[in-house]
Amino acid sequence: MIAYIGDEAEKIDRIPLGLFGFYTNDPEVFEQRVAEIEADMDEVEAGIEDPEKWISSEQMWAELYQKHPWLR
Repeated sequence: MIAYIGDEAEKIDRIPLGLFGFYTNDPEVFEQRVAEIEADMDEVEAGIEDPEKWISSEQMWAELYQKHPWLR
């Protein structure tokens, strides 16, 4: 096992800015991304009780296998 210390640890362990499209030093961009995540969560929560937005797991698998038969 290799243990990095000092500057090397900083280089190895640090997640680069922009990785996965989330990390940023710009506070405005960060706030915008957080607002988008919160809006998506609100949309999910609003529809969670709506049975028309959900299908059974059996129906999901049937549709998945129909679209991608090689998954069987």
